[in-house]
Amino acid sequence: GESFGRVRDVVISISIVRQQPRVLGLVVDLAPRRKIFIPILRVAAIEPHAVTLSTGNVSLHRFEQRPGEALALGQVL
Repeated sequence: GESFGRVRDVVISISIVRQQPRVLGLVVDLAPRRKIFIPILRVAAIEPHAVTLSTGNVSLHRFEQRPGEALALGQVL
């Protein structure tokens, strides 16, 4: 596969009703300083040094956190 960025965080849903957060996707850093969102449904495999996508198409729109979402590393841990 082709390398195009580095995983920086995991987007999770936060809900009072649900006891455990649900993984929504990954925040990936592209050069220079641009973060994009990869939906977890597009992820085929997660390994120590690589994430394999199930499709070659990704949206290059800048990541914007939505209400009800949290960043696992940046806000929770």
